[in-house]
This record gives sequence, C-alpha cells and structure tokens, in this order.
Amino acid sequence: LKKKEEKNMKNIKKIEITYHREGDYLMPNLTVKTLSKPLTRWGKERILYMKNRSKLWVESLIVRNKFWDMVLAIQDEADMMEKKLTKQLMENYNVTEELKETEWVRLTTQIQAEVEKTIMEEIICK
Repeated sequence: LKKKEEKNMKNIKKIEITYHREGDYLMPNLTVKTLSKPLTRWGKERILYMKNRSKLWVESLIVRNKFWDMVLAIQDEADMMEKKLTKQLMENYNVTEELKETEWVRLTTQIQAEVEKTIMEEIICK
C-alpha cells in the first residue's frame, strides 16, 4: 500500500500559487484564459451538452485548463462539417438560383435541418 501511495504522489503535479497583498489580505494571482475566437452556435451547443451530461466533468476540464480548448476544437470540427455537408446536399438536391423561390426556400430549409441533425448526432453529442 505504501509503494502505491508513493507512486501516486509522484504523478501529482504540484501547483505553485503566488499571491499579492490587498490591504490586510493575501490574494492569489489567478488568471482566466480568454478565448482566441468567438463561440459559434456549435460551441454553445457543446457547452450545453457537456453541462447537462456531467457538471463534474466540466469542472474538471476547467480546473485542468482544457475546457475551452476542447469546446473550440469541437466547434471548429462542427463548423467545417456544416459547410461541407451543406455544399454536398445543395449539389445532391440540385439547388440552384434558377429554382422558384418557394422551392428554393423549401429545399434549403430541409438541407439545413439535415445538416443540424447530423452535426448534433455525430459531433456535439458524441
């Protein structure tokens, strides 16, 4: 048991926290990681999914400073898939500007719904 505890202690990273004085108090020097780009719909959807799935999981990612990296990576993947699938389905359904306006609206709405369903199933809720 003692060897196992020693092995676990070696794997624990020590975090050094520095402090600054504010009046009579020592306050930790904490920084918040800022996003390198704004969240899109898919980043927000992923955050909602993660929070509903496991708040503990989200908190552990935040503590390890990996939360935003994960959200942005999934967001990028979903954004790319959205563009690719939309283009592919527009070609498959022969959606062109020559179509009547009502037909064009119907087809593009249908394509958008298919793309959103696919992204939610294959990326966001994975």
